[in-house]
This record gives sequence, C-alpha cells and structure tokens, in this order.
Amino acid sequence: MYVRTTDGFGEVRRVMVSGRPAIYSYSVLEKMIKGRDSTKQILAYIKALKAEDQVRALQHLENYQFFLLESTFLLRAMSPEEQSRIFGKMERVLAVLYRDIAMSRGRGTGIRRLGRAEKARIADVLKPKKYPTLLQPKDFKSTLLSGRYEDKIRKRLTEMIISYHQYAVKIAAERRAGAAKLTPMAHFEQIGNAATTEVHKVFARYAKCLPSEKNQFFKVGKNLFDLFETFRAKISKMSRSEKLWWAEFKLTYFLQVDPDIRGINNEHNAVVGRMAKSPGEPESEFAILKRVRRELAAVHTNKLLGISQALSNWFWKKQVWVQRKATATETERRKQFWVVFQTMIHEYLHSLMHRKYNDYAERFRGGAASHEYHTLVEGMASLLTEIVWSNVHPKCPKLRAQVEGPLAKLPFDAAFIPPIGELRYRAYCEAVKLVAIVGIENLYGAYFCGRISLIAAKGVSA
Repeated sequence: MYVRTTDGFGEVRRVMVSGRPAIYSYSVLEKMIKGRDSTKQILAYIKALKAEDQVRALQHLENYQFFLLESTFLLRAMSPEEQSRIFGKMERVLAVLYRDIAMSRGRGTGIRRLGRAEKARIADVLKPKKYPTLLQPKDFKSTLLSGRYEDKIRKRLTEMIISYHQYAVKIAAERRAGAAKLTPMAHFEQIGNAATTEVHKVFARYAKCLPSEKNQFFKVGKNLFDLFETFRAKISKMSRSEKLWWAEFKLTYFLQVDPDIRGINNEHNAVVGRMAKSPGEPESEFAILKRVRRELAAVHTNKLLGISQALSNWFWKKQVWVQRKATATETERRKQFWVVFQTMIHEYLHSLMHRKYNDYAERFRGGAASHEYHTLVEGMASLLTEIVWSNVHPKCPKLRAQVEGPLAKLPFDAAFIPPIGELRYRAYCEAVKLVAIVGIENLYGAYFCGRISLIAAKGVSA
C-alpha cells in the first residue's frame, strides 16, 4: 500500500508486508496526516500496530487535533485548503477508530479515570472562546469603540429574523403550489427506520431498544410528523405566552449557532452564561441577552413562529418533525432523501441520549440556552452522527432502496449524497475537544448509559 520510501515510510511498508506488527512512530503518523496519504493508508498503518500502540496513536491524534483547534496562530499560518485537508483526514480517521471501539470492545473496557487536571479542563472546552485553554475569561466590556454589545446583538438577530422569514415565506408558497408533489410521509418513515438500523449497527452495545421489522422506531402520527403541517396546527392552539416562549426558543437557537454572534461575543469578552456583573458594568451579558430575546420575541412573534414552521427537521420530546419540500425534479428528490437520512441519524441519536446526560447538560449556567448545553447535546450528536456515517455504505442496493425508493433504480451517483460535515453544528469542535480529554468510551458511557461521573466537569454536580 505504501509506495514512498522516504521519511520512514519505507520501514512502515516493510513491516506491514512481512505480516508482523508495525513499529509505532508519532513522527510518521504526523507526517501522514500533514502529507498526501489517504485516510485508508493512515488507518491501515494504525491497524497494523500492536493493540497498545493503537491506543497511543488514537490519543496522539486526539491531542494533535485538540492542539490545532486551540492554536489560533498555527491555524492562521495554514491555507484554507491545508486546514481542510488536515482536519478532514483527522476527523475521518477518528470517526472510524471511534466506530470500531463501539462495535468491537466489551462495554467499559477502555474507560479513563479522570484526574483533577482533566476535570478542571472539561468546563473550559465546552464553550467556544478565542482565548487559550485554562485562561480565565476576561471581563465583559459592554461598550467598545466599535459600538455597544447590545446594539450589535440586536442588529444581528433582527437581520437573521428578516432573512429567515423571507425563506419561510418562500417555503410556504412552494408548499401551497406543489402540495401534490410532496413525498408521502410513509417514505420518510422508511428512511427513518433505515437510519435507526445504521445507528444500532454501531451502538448496539449501548442502545436499549433494537429496531426490528415488527417494532420500528419511527411511526407516522406517533413520533414522526410533517413539520410544516404539525406546527401550523400547533400554532393555532397556542396561547400568547406559549407563542412568546417558542419565539424566544428560536432566538436562543440563533444565539447558539450563528458565527457572527460568536464573533461579537469574542470581541466583547462575552460569556453568555455569566450572570455576575463584570467590574464597571451595570449588568451582565446574560441579563442583556435575556432582555434582547424577550423584546425581539414580543415584536417578531409571528415571524419567528413562521421560521420555526418552515425550517429543517426538528427533534422535540422524542418526536421527529420532518420538513417535506415540494421538489419538482428527480435530482432534487434524491438529494432531499439523503439529507433526510443523515438528519434522521442525528435525530435518532438524540432519542438515545440518557435522561441523566440531558439533566447534566442543563446544570450549567444558562440551562438549555448555554453554550455548554449546546455542545453536549447538538455538538455531541454531530460527532456521533459522523461516527455512524463512517459505517454507512450508500452504494448498498438495500439501503438505496430504503432511502431513494423507486428512484434507486437509477444509476448510483455520489453527487446526490451531501458531505456529512454539512450537517455538523459548529459546537462539534467543542465536542471533539471534550472527547480528547475524557476519551470516547467515557463519552459513550455518559451519553447512552447516564454515567455522568465519566465526563463531569469540576464544580458541576454529576
């Protein structure tokens, strides 16, 4: 497999061909990551190592990824193409290694014992920040030469409301005009249950309810609904206070995921869950965000409800609300089906999240509005989705028939399958940093089994 003979690769090639375990070298692994070696070549090298060296290689990869994510200086020195290549290879390699751990080991055999230093770092990595790990966040500054924090947040949220509402109006018009072209919900049920099967192939050791032909997880009308129609009916029955709650909920989501808002927070040293006032400030950033959310929710209630109705798929209280689009062409439908399949993997993984894990995520300041919650819930679901996806074979005729339906008779075309990274929440970066500290089996034990002590941050009750 290895054709190069420089930088140690000749030695790697000889020991692999001979059938004996390869000799591990971190410098070789690092050069493979930085160089032109493919994901398959890197995995072949790691899997040719002795078991204890495979563990070392995994931890070195995790630490190297963590180091790059924390090193703003090094990232700026890389071109976008170099960043994409290096991180892409590390992410794909780690996803496969994490998958193999879930599928092959006895549960709990690789649990790490966390010391005080590791526990002290956990809370630090759960939220995005521009400052290096372990430094105390700087004092919040509500006013800078560039303007007031509150004004910038309010302006950006208003821009998002206007933009997303325009999109929502477009979706509503398309639904009315193309109602006859909507894919039957039964097909989405079929896609959803194909997704559950793929999840259980990887995490069968951790999941409690295995899907079967007689007992599928997704059922139309029970836990699978058309988002547009269901939410429209729900809105008609809402009280004023319920509408305001949903409007604020959507704004909270915007605050968590928007990169421009992250930039504003970094500029002003804002920590969204910090309730204490910084020196010289009349109020905390938490209080400012709470007031802005309430005021904008009151002014734009109907627009925010319309946005919630028209945006993509949702997981809510063990239910999945799927957005059906009135697509006209076979190409658009095939793309939509694969997007839904990937999304269903993500949403089903939410349903497997242990109640204690969710309770733990809500214990951080700000509750479900905190960055820590967003990392532990959405960021971690993104990571687990990519682990499952590493085991999916889209060319498989059976899977294609489940996902594409009658269109599976057409020739396979990888162009219809979006890169799994496009589904990723930005909190994925914080999630992988957490795993680098606690270990993937600790994460599995906490997420699926509720063993929160395996990932608990210092000072946060497990």
